[in-house]
Amino acid sequence: MAANYQKTTQKTTGGSTTTTNTSTQGGSSTHTQSGGTSTTTSKSYASGEVNANTQANLNRYNNPYQESGAVSDLRNQLKQNQNYQQSDAVKDAYSQLQQYGQYQQSETVKNAYENLQNLLNNRPGEFHSSYKEQLDNIYNQIVNREDFSYNMNTDALYQQYKQQYTQAGKNAMKDTIAQASALTGGYGNSYAATAGQQQYQNYLQELNNIVPTLYNQAYQRYQDEGANLLNQYSVAGTQYNNEYQQYRDALSDWQADRSFAQSNYQSERDYDYDRFNADRSYAYNRYNDERTFDYNQFRDNRDFLSSQFQNERTFDYQDYINNRNYWNQEYWNERNAAQTTESRTDTSQWSQTDTRDWSNTSSTQNTSSWSNTESLTPKEEDTLSALFGNDSQNGLDLGETEGKVPWYQRLANGVKEKLGAAGGLDNDIVLQIDRAASPGMRRNVITDLVRNGKISASDAADYANLFGISY
Repeated sequence: MAANYQKTTQKTTGGSTTTTNTSTQGGSSTHTQSGGTSTTTSKSYASGEVNANTQANLNRYNNPYQESGAVSDLRNQLKQNQNYQQSDAVKDAYSQLQQYGQYQQSETVKNAYENLQNLLNNRPGEFHSSYKEQLDNIYNQIVNREDFSYNMNTDALYQQYKQQYTQAGKNAMKDTIAQASALTGGYGNSYAATAGQQQYQNYLQELNNIVPTLYNQAYQRYQDEGANLLNQYSVAGTQYNNEYQQYRDALSDWQADRSFAQSNYQSERDYDYDRFNADRSYAYNRYNDERTFDYNQFRDNRDFLSSQFQNERTFDYQDYINNRNYWNQEYWNERNAAQTTESRTDTSQWSQTDTRDWSNTSSTQNTSSWSNTESLTPKEEDTLSALFGNDSQNGLDLGETEGKVPWYQRLANGVKEKLGAAGGLDNDIVLQIDRAASPGMRRNVITDLVRNGKISASDAADYANLFGISY
């Protein structure tokens, strides 16, 4: 029966490939400085008396301010970090960048250019044929050849005939005169002279009769000479054309080689320069990144040292001021106060933290997708219909649906199940019989196959037995 599908049966395969490259550089620098001082003074004193320790501290802090060792160390470190000095990494990146000065052609490009120049210098010259002069000579003979004319007086053959016929005529005339004179006793007479003259004239007439033949022969020679010149011109022309064709072939080959060499040189040069430019750009970017990072690190360190120095110096100077004020006050307290005992603790603390973060992230992503959809051919649809019947009747979903066996797998299983019992029977004939919807129609198909000689009567019984019908 004919295929009756409600939808297009397809097999679809597909996929995608995604490649992602991510490069991240980052860092963080944290500088923390903290400190504190705690001073506790406990003493007793009598009125009007100044303690020796108080006097010593008073004398100490009434002198001009002197930086502490920590402040001096920071000042020296700050001086040493005022001028930026490139790191080894920056110097190495710069050295590599210097290698990419002016573009220099690679050996491959030079060889391609040299090959092109050799071809340009070896172009086939102007065409010159060894048959040109011969052709010109023959051509001039043909076009300058005189028209045919015949002059028997200049014809050597005619002159030869004339000499022969004249001599023969004279001989005949003499013989005739001698014979006629013998009839009169050896004396000459008018008859003998007339008869001899007649013989002579006969030979001259024969000579004249041969002139047309000689004319024709001369004209034929003229024609033959013309034909021979034309044949020579044709042969020489053929050789000339052969040489010219060989020249054209050589010129065409040279032009093809030149075009290839030119294209190859340009391709090699463009590729070589693009690679050089890419390498140079990479080296430049690397040097710029290294220098920027290195300088930023130097600047951060310098700024941190400067901030640390200012904080330390401010703290140190303020500590000096506080101590000077304290010992001055303590001095006058001891001078003016009554008997007393005091204890004092001064505490100061400070902390500073500088944190700098940096990061650089570059990401490249390449995604390629592919898919392939194969639709059933009419023959495949007929095969499915023959194996499974109408899908709307049998409830078969021949599409690729989730959780179901694919159509091509069911097709393989169906063929195996339907034809497995056929043994050595022809599969195409099995399918042809199976297309008939009813047992009666299948019996008619088998009958037609036997009638048309497609199968024998004994084979018909085997086919009928396969489909469970009687024949």
